Amino acid sequence: MALYNRYKNEHYSENGIHWKVEILDSTLSTGSMNTEFDLTPEGVTIKWDGENDERYQPIKASSCNFTMMITNATLNGFLALLRAADEGRFTIKISYYDGSSWNVYWRGFIVAENLAEEDIDYPFELDVEAIDGLGRLKDLDFNHSVTYNAGTGYRALTYIKDMLSLCGYIADFGTGNTFLTTIVDLYENSMSDIGLTNSDPVYKTQIYADAFLQIDDNGVEHPVPAIEVLENICKVFGARIFQSGGRWHFVQIQRYHTAGTVEYRRYDEAGNALGHGSTDLNKVGGSGNQLDLDSTTLVKLAGMKKEF
Repeated sequence: MALYNRYKNEHYSENGIHWKVEILDSTLSTGSMNTEFDLTPEGVTIKWDGENDERYQPIKASSCNFTMMITNATLNGFLALLRAADEGRFTIKISYYDGSSWNVYWRGFIVAENLAEEDIDYPFELDVEAIDGLGRLKDLDFNHSVTYNAGTGYRALTYIKDMLSLCGYIADFGTGNTFLTTIVDLYENSMSDIGLTNSDPVYKTQIYADAFLQIDDNGVEHPVPAIEVLENICKVFGARIFQSGGRWHFVQIQRYHTAGTVEYRRYDEAGNALGHGSTDLNKVGGSGNQLDLDSTTLVKLAGMKKEF
């Protein structure tokens, strides 16, 4: 399934890279509208940070900010749509052109709570903020949409995939497209098939749902927030979760210190294995997709900011 854009902007950065910013509307059933808008000269900023700059912080959330110019009644209508929209209706998708095709760089949904409006004539500016959705998992139980039963074990991969699905905009991925890349390995002298899906520790590890269910004296189950599930699984594997290239990554932090190549596995939004292999550490994620445009590791141990 795909989401279609209602508004779009294309521009070149100072480095000559062709960028596209799309505002996707989940209520459109077919066809992009391609209503064009302009940005202010400040362009677009994407930040990977979190609650602090802890080097080993397991959850590294990201956000996007830009200012669009409202120059006519059609674009002004976006304000009315935002005011009435349910959370998650409008998704931001940012892509760059590599000379032959468009590559998704970041996804997130627009936050409309801080929407400001002025009673002035055109043109005027509208500040747009979008988040990758990890922050909203504090307010959602891990049993929010998929029931996990006490006394039953589930793969760590299943928990990760389901919790990340709660971030929203999953409809824009579709079965068969990369939703999650894992880069985790546990080594021993006789270990073989490094990199194969069936040797992925995240796939092989089973965790009982009881670990995330607080059961009171009356036997009533109280699921923990979804963010706690992700944080605890990250701690088990010494890993970090972040979004880049428009998809999620679950990466062992020690792999940042690995010289040479690392092994990866890819899964779609339904948890189906899509492939595996090895890739240069500066191209974490596999399938030939580099995570940034600067030939350096995208998400530094203490976060980073990208402006274009």
